[in-house]
Amino acid sequence: MDMIHELAPVTHNLGHVVDDWAAAEVWLQVLVARRLSPATLDTYQREIRRLHWYCRTQAAQTPARWNYQDVLAYGEFLKLRASEHVCPAGLRPDDPRWTPFRGPLAESSLSDAHKILRGLFNFWHQAGYIPRNPYSGWGQANPLHKARPSHRAVPGQLLDVVMTKMDLRPKRTAIDHLIYYRNRFLILLLLGTGLRAHEALACNMTDVGQHTDPLLGDVYWGLQLREEKGGGSGNLAYLDELVIDAFHIYREAFGLPADPPPNEDNGLILSPLTDRSAGGKSATGRRRRTQWRTVRTRQTAWNIVKAEFTGAALALRDEGETAAAALLERVSTHWLRHTRATELVLSGHDMRVVAEMMRHKDIRTTMRYTNLEFFDLARQLRASRPIR
Repeated sequence: MDMIHELAPVTHNLGHVVDDWAAAEVWLQVLVARRLSPATLDTYQREIRRLHWYCRTQAAQTPARWNYQDVLAYGEFLKLRASEHVCPAGLRPDDPRWTPFRGPLAESSLSDAHKILRGLFNFWHQAGYIPRNPYSGWGQANPLHKARPSHRAVPGQLLDVVMTKMDLRPKRTAIDHLIYYRNRFLILLLLGTGLRAHEALACNMTDVGQHTDPLLGDVYWGLQLREEKGGGSGNLAYLDELVIDAFHIYREAFGLPADPPPNEDNGLILSPLTDRSAGGKSATGRRRRTQWRTVRTRQTAWNIVKAEFTGAALALRDEGETAAAALLERVSTHWLRHTRATELVLSGHDMRVVAEMMRHKDIRTTMRYTNLEFFDLARQLRASRPIR
């Protein structure tokens, strides 16, 4: 006799999930299947970690049971109280003292958090996992006014100030010297190439190499990109003499040969700390064997840039240069990308060349670094207006 099994009614489309965090993982897997870039995935995963920590430690109910008041309470926590729970340096996620916060959240970070959670709850609601969406009816928040990219560029004379302050800063320990050469290279790399931080951090030392022009025979230094915005890879970023010189000096400071051998497995950006998993009883011994950790997180790159530019800003404030100091305090990794693009545009380079170097898919993005669209429109309108 045939056995007839009565199936339990399926209430949602997520499949078997044991809790809300497993349901969130399904959402992330769907996004990955849609070719979400690794950098964007990291951002989404970070927001889920923040939400999980909040629900676990702040006596909130699980997200599937949230209503408008829960969303408001979470937003208020992120804005006003997250800074009270900054994670001590060096803690791992399995440490009970660990938190997902590295400092107060900027307005843009708060907006991103709500945008990502709105996407999560929309997905859950459409899949039938939750009966109500606590973000429904909110609409899209009024977008923050974004400055034109050219307004987020650092003037050349202020860049010189930052680099000079770094050069003159006392360096009393071996780690002080390593930090200086590493930070100097990273800043010059971002300024010289216009790379996004995650594009630089995804590279390894061996991605730097020489390439011969088949037409003229000239040799150029380039960086082979492993990750790009939108999930691409394989493009070359041109490295000028200033960047390559900084690269060689940085490597030698870390005890490495100026040019990486083919079998080297170091990431492009190194930590001054050694890799304990590589073995060795002491940090000194690991340094001698050049067993360094690799920096891969955008947050660390952001911290490096903020530390150097804020340090220069403090010195300028002491010298009475308050306006210049205020500008340097606002600089982040992406400002360096905008600085490079603005410099190229204002130097008169062909807009298509600039767009290619910055890896802009739409040339209109590049044109935002100028007022060319305005002037093109103004000329057309003036020419078409009848003379009275």
